[in-house]
Amino acid sequence: MLSEYNALYLSTPTFLLQPIYDFLQFALTLGVWGNSAADIAKVNQLGQNVTDLVQKQLLDSNAKHGAFLDSCARHCGLWGMYKDEDGKTAAVAFEEWYKGPQKQLYTQNKKYPCQSCCQGTGS
Repeated sequence: MLSEYNALYLSTPTFLLQPIYDFLQFALTLGVWGNSAADIAKVNQLGQNVTDLVQKQLLDSNAKHGAFLDSCARHCGLWGMYKDEDGKTAAVAFEEWYKGPQKQLYTQNKKYPCQSCCQGTGS
């Protein structure tokens, strides 16, 4: 049931709320335990991979899908806590997407550690 595999088969318009840096994946997937330059490079590559997968597997497969990708290292969060590069929260982005038509992808587009929201602390 991993979204990277089933996204291609979604026909119902779907709006994804996703951090591109999930701090649980740092250790579990990447084997990253610290904040060395090499670790940060691995985390940033993970974020780019997540962004690319969302674009390719979800957004490119169906123009009715949308996504809000924030750059904060977190595993879960709140609708109003993070803002995209235009200053819109996920809730505002979802409302725009739902009322349509407009852009599909709302993103902060920041490298880890994102100083504007999480400052690399995993919060």
